[in-house]
Amino acid sequence: MSYRIKGCVTPEKTEIHAREFLRPHEVAQKLGISRSLVLRNLRSKRLPGFKLGKAWLVRASELDRYLTLKEQLFQAGDE
Repeated sequence: MSYRIKGCVTPEKTEIHAREFLRPHEVAQKLGISRSLVLRNLRSKRLPGFKLGKAWLVRASELDRYLTLKEQLFQAGDE
């Protein structure tokens, strides 16, 4: 599934930009949790993401940044 992103006029650009975003089932696979838990965390703003129409999307770079921050906080708590 690809999403049209404003400002992208060629299919190649749309395809490249679409890979920057993850859908809830992809986030669930990456985190090793259920899709329903991902959706619950998106709705409560515990995970970074946004709705585009009816679909939830998570920018891959924001998810990576979020996970890095969580890991740093976890490690700081061990010290």
